[in-house]
Amino acid sequence: MPHFLCEGHAAAPRHRMSRPDMSTIEEHLLDTTGLSCPLPILKTKKRLKDVPDGGLLRVLATDPGAVGDFHAFCEATGHTLLEEREEDGVYAFLLRKAKAG
Repeated sequence: MPHFLCEGHAAAPRHRMSRPDMSTIEEHLLDTTGLSCPLPILKTKKRLKDVPDGGLLRVLATDPGAVGDFHAFCEATGHTLLEEREEDGVYAFLLRKAKAG
């Protein structure tokens, strides 16, 4: 199993997001700001258990190492990294959970 470097912390409320095709998908949020490696990936793995297959999880982190960690995590697990951005030292990652099976 690959070793991941990152951060992790409390889950935030869920949000609904409208898509261009007018369907609504629930976006889950996990705030791992202030945490150091490997907690963001560990917390993400745990939180994804509550996200339905194909669902979205947005993770916030402040550990710069989380960038590479989330790429490696998604590659190893089959989840899709849809979005990655940084603003004022906070990294935001949007993941689509892989379908089980």
